[in-house]
Amino acid sequence: MNIRRDRKLLKRLLKRILRRIKRNYKVSKSFLKSLFLRIYEAKVSILVILLVIAIFIVAFKLEIHSQNANGFFDGDFWLDSLLPNIIADMIGIILTSFVIAGLFARHQKKSDERKLHDILGYDFKRLINVLSRNFLYLLKRDENYLGFPINDQTVIKEIKDLAFERERIFDFTTFKSTFRVWDVNVGSSIYDSFVLSIEKIKEHDKLTWSHLDDLEELSLKKRKMKYELDELDESSERYKSRFKEYMKIEEELKHRVFVMMPIDDDLLNVKIADVLKGCRTFFNKKTHDFCEKYTFILPIEIRLSLLGLEKELNKIDLALYYYNNSSPRQSLLSNYNSIDEFREAKKQELLDSIDTIAQELLRLSGYFKRIK
Repeated sequence: MNIRRDRKLLKRLLKRILRRIKRNYKVSKSFLKSLFLRIYEAKVSILVILLVIAIFIVAFKLEIHSQNANGFFDGDFWLDSLLPNIIADMIGIILTSFVIAGLFARHQKKSDERKLHDILGYDFKRLINVLSRNFLYLLKRDENYLGFPINDQTVIKEIKDLAFERERIFDFTTFKSTFRVWDVNVGSSIYDSFVLSIEKIKEHDKLTWSHLDDLEELSLKKRKMKYELDELDESSERYKSRFKEYMKIEEELKHRVFVMMPIDDDLLNVKIADVLKGCRTFFNKKTHDFCEKYTFILPIEIRLSLLGLEKELNKIDLALYYYNNSSPRQSLLSNYNSIDEFREAKKQELLDSIDTIAQELLRLSGYFKRIK
């Protein structure tokens, strides 16, 4: 019985030992694999360190052989000869490494910017140009900013003037009256404008395009019927019946072509609050679409600047709302001596946001300027 019991205990002990060995083997294997990978990744650094140590040992042996040092623990040799030379060499190595690393980083940055420009440069330039033109149109109410009469160089110059000489280029009184927008039936020579983001103008635009779609549908129906008539006998009853329908469509087309969708003159006079809302919607859509398209490669500084434009437009809208509010809440007036002082502060906030937007647009317009 004792022998049998001892055998069982021995088996249990062996199993425990084997489990412990397997566990340790797995841990060791994982550790050794990780260590090997790290050594392999750092093989160049390790090789350089070993080479430096070998050179140092050989050089030290030569110093001992030439009797410049009595041995490794010769204090006079370390203090008088070796340490000053090591310190001087280390300073030289650090400065040289710093210069080389700086030149390499600069070259790499230019290379990355050039690649980035090749990928998104055209769309980026077009985006900033359209945003700048619409911003100037918002402030100066001149539809020429939306077309070719004002070239891109003039737009950049005016944005620069706005950023640094706001008083000369912008009159605040324009924000105290309704906004007369350009006639969207005529169209614009640039591909879009914030005017089409204003709700009532957007509704008119939808009606206009619906009218044009109806004309296209009638024209297609007329062409199909003409093809059908060409295949019929002119003396047949079917031909006569279809020909009457054909003439009706032709008359309707003539009538609709000459009666286009006129735009109500009052529709073109828009409240400044609705204009700012349309402008915000336009800027948000343009910047969001651009960021979405280049989301994986767009630098964070460009993304933040574009988001900053949206933020400043919101500030303009809010500041103008409070400026025009004749009876703001008392809690808002607590830090001001009078309502006039409160309104003046809101006016200044609005002007500061205009400055910020102009400066950001100017900075963004020159983002790829260094790339030849």
